[in-house]
Amino acid sequence: MQGFPSRAAAAVAIAFALLAALSVAKFDKVALALTSREAATVVDLIEKLKTEFGDFAYDDDEADEWFEKDAASQKLITKTGFDQKSWKAAVDETMKGFFATIPEAEIKTILDGTRQRTESATGLNAEQKKALLELIEEQRKEILALREGGKPFVGVVGPFAQRIRKLTMDKR
Repeated sequence: MQGFPSRAAAAVAIAFALLAALSVAKFDKVALALTSREAATVVDLIEKLKTEFGDFAYDDDEADEWFEKDAASQKLITKTGFDQKSWKAAVDETMKGFFATIPEAEIKTILDGTRQRTESATGLNAEQKKALLELIEEQRKEILALREGGKPFVGVVGPFAQRIRKLTMDKR
């Protein structure tokens, strides 16, 4: 991907991170049980563990991976009262709620920018551009579905949205 602008690469990385998070929307529906305390604890733990485990790149497996790493290390997650299943559920609901707090216009802007940079990229051939453009369109649909699925959690997660954004999207 020689010649691919670094901003475009960053935008594509954000889009891929959003896509990974979208797979959570496909989980079986569980009773909505996320509390403000659980959401706060999830955010606190991600902030604390980030120094040891690196960036939190949320996807289907991230919560399990962090739980297992922490179980072999400080055991901070279990010390706060989570077992693996409750931790995963709290992380999933927190992240769904977070994605629902992102304005649709912002998502459109990010994806439109990614689309424009992909279309004008000189380091991609036509086939690569087509594949990325198709992925961007899939992401748009999935992100909107994720936002919809996260609406029940917005009230609980909203107060933590800026902290989550800093942990997941603001990679400067």
